[in-house]
Amino acid sequence: MTLIVLPSLLVPTAGVNTHLITLIIGLSLAVFVFTEYMAQSPGILEFRDAPPYNRMRFLLLFGSIILAAVAYRAPWDGTPLVRLVYSLGLLVGQTLDVPFSPMRLASGLIRPDASPWISQLVYVTLGLSFIMSVFVVWSLLLILRVNNWPSRSRAFNLWVNLPTFDPTSGGDVVASLVRSARINISLAILLPFFLPLAMRVVIGTLDPSALNAPLSIIWIVSIWMFLPTCCVMKAIVMHRLARLVSMQRRLDRVREEPAELVPA
Repeated sequence: MTLIVLPSLLVPTAGVNTHLITLIIGLSLAVFVFTEYMAQSPGILEFRDAPPYNRMRFLLLFGSIILAAVAYRAPWDGTPLVRLVYSLGLLVGQTLDVPFSPMRLASGLIRPDASPWISQLVYVTLGLSFIMSVFVVWSLLLILRVNNWPSRSRAFNLWVNLPTFDPTSGGDVVASLVRSARINISLAILLPFFLPLAMRVVIGTLDPSALNAPLSIIWIVSIWMFLPTCCVMKAIVMHRLARLVSMQRRLDRVREEPAELVPA
């Protein structure tokens, strides 16, 4: 709920209706997450019993949204921290704006009559989201390496943590996990190019003026970077699980082999 409500409070252009809508959405999502984690049987939410994966995903979206909302205050808030966040995001965002990059597609989200500040906000939000994505992915890899996740913790329950994953659909469970990892990598490559077009069509059809609203820009660009990064994170975890299952099978085969008879 804090993730949904706090950006509308940090962006001063948000009106009373915006605060009310975000409050309703925040409460709804809070109830949904609370229900998912308190339920005895798994529902929709993945990795609910395998920290810190969901915590890293939440940190990714929370950090991207809050940093972008803080950077938006740069024109009238001259504190060093705000200026540093804004400058860093703008530098990274402009660096990513190369020919044939997804950033060129994202520039189509901005209407021609938008102010230059709105255009800069896209670069700033993109840059900050990219920084958070790199930080979270490398942090996840470090945690998997250092903590040997999830073998050092309690046993990993595939049914509880992957309720939508059917290990019997593709034959061998290892092959299914590897295939899922490859699918998520493919989505991570395609989504940065597909999402700007889809968001422009959907939001432009519902409310074209929303494409010029700072709060909408912050959410759209942050989610644009969040979804492909989540696909990368899930691919890493699925590949890790496939490797652990293979290692456990080899250990089981070694244990089941009869010991050689030693002559008296």
